[in-house]
Amino acid sequence: MKKIAIIAAVFTFSVSGLAQAATSTGNLSVSAIVTSTCSVQSASLPLASAATARVGVNCSSGTAYTISLDASTTATSRQLISDGSQQSVPVFSTASNGQNLNAGNAGDVVGITLSY
Repeated sequence: MKKIAIIAAVFTFSVSGLAQAATSTGNLSVSAIVTSTCSVQSASLPLASAATARVGVNCSSGTAYTISLDASTTATSRQLISDGSQQSVPVFSTASNGQNLNAGNAGDVVGITLSY
């Protein structure tokens, strides 16, 4: 009977030691560097007396950017701040009256500069 009592006393001591488990807390610092990125998409702009097309700009949220169109006789600039979604910037074209165009297909290439 004494052996049973000793075993029961050891078991009780072991269980009471487990019931007194402790916890500890701490903080983990988390940081990130979000780089500014932008992309531009363009559509064809008809050469007509008055035409409109759109240039799509997609920048990371909070990125300030300037979009410029460079043509042989015209340059325009627009400064915007991105909300993270694609933004559509209208582009207008006009052909001057009396402009001498040769018969056949006429066209030009306008450079799009996206600075951010």
